Formats: sequence, structure tokens, C-alpha cells
Amino acid sequence: MVWAVFIFTLLQIIVWHRVPLASRVPVSLVLEAILVVGVGAQFLALNRLSAAGSGTLFVLWLGAIDVIAWVQAGPQMGVGIALVCTVLVALFFINKRAGAAVVIALGLLIVVHVWLVQRGVLAAYPTSLGRPLTAQELLLNGLIPFATLAVCYVCFAMIHHALFRTLARVVEERRNRDLADAGRRQAEDTMRANQHFEALGKLSSGVAHDVNNALTVILCNAELLSQSLPPGDDRQGAADILSAARSAAQTTRHLLSLSRRAFCVPVSLDPAAELKTACRLAARLLPEGIWISTENRGQRRLLADPADLQQALLNLLINARDAMPRGGAITLAHEDVTLPDGRPGVAVRVKDTGTGIPADVQPRIFDPFFTTKAPGQGTGLGLPMVKAFVEEAGGTIELQSAPDRGTTISLLFPECPVLPAGHNTNHAPPPAGERLLLIEDRDDLRQLLERALRRGGYHVTACASSEEAIAEFDSGARFAVLCTDGFGGNTSVNTVIDRFRADQPSAPVLLFSGHADHEITAVGLDTLKVELLRKPFTGAELLSRLAALPRT
Repeated sequence: MVWAVFIFTLLQIIVWHRVPLASRVPVSLVLEAILVVGVGAQFLALNRLSAAGSGTLFVLWLGAIDVIAWVQAGPQMGVGIALVCTVLVALFFINKRAGAAVVIALGLLIVVHVWLVQRGVLAAYPTSLGRPLTAQELLLNGLIPFATLAVCYVCFAMIHHALFRTLARVVEERRNRDLADAGRRQAEDTMRANQHFEALGKLSSGVAHDVNNALTVILCNAELLSQSLPPGDDRQGAADILSAARSAAQTTRHLLSLSRRAFCVPVSLDPAAELKTACRLAARLLPEGIWISTENRGQRRLLADPADLQQALLNLLINARDAMPRGGAITLAHEDVTLPDGRPGVAVRVKDTGTGIPADVQPRIFDPFFTTKAPGQGTGLGLPMVKAFVEEAGGTIELQSAPDRGTTISLLFPECPVLPAGHNTNHAPPPAGERLLLIEDRDDLRQLLERALRRGGYHVTACASSEEAIAEFDSGARFAVLCTDGFGGNTSVNTVIDRFRADQPSAPVLLFSGHADHEITAVGLDTLKVELLRKPFTGAELLSRLAALPRT
């Protein structure tokens, strides 16, 4: 606007000094009207037009002033400044073609003006020569500002190119910086979420460990009570206590599996029973309008960690629930199949009638931290954990999905023909009076286990800590079996195992624990040749597991 007012003032001065007196007032009024209308229109369109639109409007009314001034004053410096301003506006606010169009329009205006003067339509400009200019002289006078404007346009175009290249580089750097900041913020959010999950895992692990110890006491005493009572309501009450304690034990195992602080111990599983348990656990997570059912179409067993399998099914059920905001049906099924490599296997399928997964998203759903859910509603870790569990169990995972046609995720496991440990009752009983070292830091649980072991025919030495066990070894005592929960005292459990096996390297060691927050996790059960019995357990389960330990 400042340029427009400056050019208008300059043109008015030129008109006032060059135009005949009779024509000054009308020409000035026209210029003033165009200026007022143009500035007003520019102001009204300030927030309604884009930069290109505003530039086009500016070129139109400023170009009208240029044309009037040219007709009245001729190709003088004042009109040149107005044209330069017009070219600048067209070049920077519209595009290069618009600037070139202004230059070409000036050339056409010069040619048309010479032709009109030759035909007598327009009067020739008064000059100091005392005579009208010839056509050649008019053309020469017009070509000088045209050449000047063309050179200015070329310079402006080069400046425009360099400026926009710099601006593009600045914008790219700003975009990269914004992307880096967004990535950093996402990484920080992920780290905070991981820290939150880690803290939650540690808390749940500690709580589950204490609960498992209490449940072991309840299970063992309820078992003894059930065996000592005659048939009737009292025995049924003891059986109900056993059932409730086992249900609570399943809950603590799920907590430990969630925190990843449980030993992974694959066992032979019945898919039908596992699907039934998953339905029971998921029932409280599904809203009204979503129905869940099971289909059992196979007889084979699979080899997997039960807590990990339940966690995987729970993750899939939650995803299926979220894919059906308006309700639907979820089907849990298992069937006997042939794996891609030709081996017999078991397929566990979770099928929903939800929105489905687009084809372009399907290759990424198992990537860590990838989620299609809204921020704060998903971590992107559920499906990667499921895939990792299935592959660890020696199986594969398959996906079938289409938009608005639901999703089916199949977990394919190799067949496990071996029956559960509890079904194998052909273990030879332990030698009478076999000496056993028991290490347990909780007094009530230690006393209970000691009674159960003595009833099973073992000669038991019970210790409350690793230091007491080391003292037994130092006194020359020797034992055939070591039972420990891996905690208690300041001495490493690995040190206790090494001292126990100093003169009998193949002696059996039974670790009973609900999680593995100690050095045995780093070394590994197979490396140390240690057998694991999950807490909680009953006295019969403890004796059965001890009888099954290999002895030399």
C-alpha cells in the first residue's frame, strides 16, 4: 500500500505538469477513484483471499493506474516505477508467468500506442522539439522503459528463484526439526509408558509373590483337611477352599505374566480347557452387545506356557472388542491342522465380526509400538507380544482380515503328544528316609512344607536362609535333594547350589517359585539343571514332583 500511494503521488505530479490544464482535473479524479477503490477492495479482501488472489487484485487496480498515466504522460520515469512495482507484485505474489505477462503487456501497449498516434486516434505528446514525434521516435521512447523493465524482471526472477530456494530450505529444515521434536516427544512418551509398565510390573510381581506364598499355605492345609475329613459337607467345604485358591493362583500367574517376571515353563495343554479359561477371564472385559463363544473341533494337545497362552488370548480378545464399537460376536476355536512344514499341529483361532484391518495396514500390525488406536488408547505392544510368544513356542501366526468383514487371527502350534505331568504316576517312590534340605524364609510356609515332606517319607532339614544352609554344609551334612524358593539371606542361591553339588554334581534341585527376580533367571534353569515347581502348589503336587526328579 505504501508503494501504491508513493507511485500515485508521483503520477499525479507528472500528470499535473505534463497534461494540458483542461485534462488535469478529470485525470486526477479518475486516478484518485481507482486508488480509493483499489485500496478499499484490498482491505476488504485481506482475510478472504490467498496471497495469489491478493496479488492479482493489486496488479489489476495498480495496472489501471499505469495505463491511464501512460496514455496521459508517456513513457517517463514515474510510469516506469509504477510498472516495476506491478512486476514485483505479480512475480512474488502470483508467479513468474504473471510477471512476464506484465512486461509483455507493456510491449504491446507501446506498439498499440504508436499505431493509434499514427492513425490520429490519439494526439502526440508535446515535446521540447516544437514538433510531434514521429512513429520511430515514439517507438524508441517506448522501447527504453520496456528494455529497462525486462532487465528488471530478469533480475527479479533470479532473486525470486534464490529467495524461494532459501525459503524452501528453511521450511525443510523447520519440517525436519518439527519431525525430530515429534519423534523425541514420542520416544519420551514411550519411555514414560515403559517406565510406568515396569513399575507396575515390579509392584504386581511383589504382590503376586506374597500372595503365592499365602496361597501355598492355603492349598496345602486345605488338602490335608480334605483328606482327614469324612465325606460330607465339611469335606466339600475343604474342596471349595481348594478350588477358590486355585482360581486365585491363576490370577496371580496372569499378573506375573503381564509383568514378564514369571518363568516360562512350557507344559502339555488341552486347548479346550485353555479357551474356556480365556472366556471366563474375558467375560468381565466385554461390554453388553458383544457375545463370545467357543468351538472345539480337535483332540490334539499343544506345548506352551499356560500363563503366556492366556495372556496372548486376552490381548487378541481385547483387540477384537475394540474393533466392534457397535457390538458383535467373538469366536474362540481350536482344531487339528497340518502345519506348513507338514507336521501335525493345533490351530487356536480368535475370530471377530468387527471393522477389519485395511490391506495397507496389515503388514505392520505386528511391528512394535505400531497401533491404529487413538493416542493413549494403545501401546502397540499387544500383537508383537503375541507373535513373540507363538514363535517362542515353535509356532507361527496367521492373519485373515478385510474392511467390514471381520478379522481372524490363527495361532498355529506343533502337536504335543505328551500328557501333563500330573497324569504320569509311574515315578518310582523316593528311597525311604532320603535326606532333603529345605530352604524357605517364611516360617509358616516352611513348617507346612516340612510336615508335608515328612509325611512323604523324607528326612527333612529345614533352613530359614541361605546362610543356615551353608552352615549345614560346613558341618559335614550331606543331602540327596535340595528344595529352595531362591530367596532368603544374603548368600547367592547359585552359591548354595554349588556347595550342595560339590561332591555330587548330578544331585537334583527343585526350585519352587512364582517369579524369577534373582540370578537363576540370568543363568537359566537348563544350565543349572534345576527343576521348577510353580507356586502355589499342594503337598501332593510337591511330593509328585520330587518323586519325578532324576536321581543318579
